[in-house]
Amino acid sequence: MKYLKDYIDGTFRLKSFPNSNIIRFNYNQGILITEGCYATIYANKLDANIKANIALGGERSGKCKVKYNMIENSKSEGIFVVEGEDTMLLEENTINNNYYGIVLVDSKGIIKNNQILDNYTSGVLTEKNTTALIQNNVISKNMTTGVIIKDPSLPDLKSNHI
Repeated sequence: MKYLKDYIDGTFRLKSFPNSNIIRFNYNQGILITEGCYATIYANKLDANIKANIALGGERSGKCKVKYNMIENSKSEGIFVVEGEDTMLLEENTINNNYYGIVLVDSKGIIKNNQILDNYTSGVLTEKNTTALIQNNVISKNMTTGVIIKDPSLPDLKSNHI
C-alpha cells in the first residue's frame, strides 16, 4: 500500500493507493516518455534517479497524465517537461528533495494541486516560451527560489501558496 502525503495549511494528509510501483536508483530517468508517446502515471514512488524522475514532452504529450505520485530525491529534476502540450496534466503529486522540482521548457499544460517542497534550487522553473497554467500548488521551503520565470516565458500563475 502506497501513501501520498498532502501538505495543506501546514499539515499533512495521507492518501493510500494499492499496487503502486517503486522506481528508483536508475542512472538516467526513472520514467522517460519520448516524443510521439504518452502515458498515464498514477500513484508511484519515484526516488533517487540520477536524471529526472519523470521526463516527457513533444508531440502527443498532451495525453500525458501524472497524478498522485511521490517524486523525490532526484539529482536533477523531479519532473522535466519539454514542449508539453495544452492538455498535459501534472496534478496532486508530492515533489520534494529534487535538484529542481518541476522544469518546463517551451511548454503548455496544466500543473495544479501539487505539493512542491524542499527542492534544492527552485520549486518551479519555466523557460523558452512556457505558457503553462500553474494553479493551486503549494510551492514552499525550496532552497533558493519558489518559482523562476526566464524570459520569454509567460506562465499563468493562479492561486498558488508560495
